[in-house]
Amino acid sequence: MDSSLLYAEGYARHANGITHSSAWCLDGDTVVDPGVSEPGTAYFGVALRPGYVRRVHDSQRAGDGSDMFSCVFLELRGQFNLPLEPGRRYRP
Repeated sequence: MDSSLLYAEGYARHANGITHSSAWCLDGDTVVDPGVSEPGTAYFGVALRPGYVRRVHDSQRAGDGSDMFSCVFLELRGQFNLPLEPGRRYRP
């Protein structure tokens, strides 16, 4: 979050046809994904502004201040995490 790269989330499709939810960074038009080095991987997703990612990150901290951030929009434990206004708690 503190680099010049943009954070993005969405889906990655590998050359072998497997598609999965993923997160990566963008350096201009270049995908930076240290977890995938496979040629032929295609990405489809949304780049997020650093300030928004920071607010989501801060809103997901545990009560003791530990870092609980794992994603902005991706499915987590069977539920989608959709923070419309990070930091604000919504009732289900």
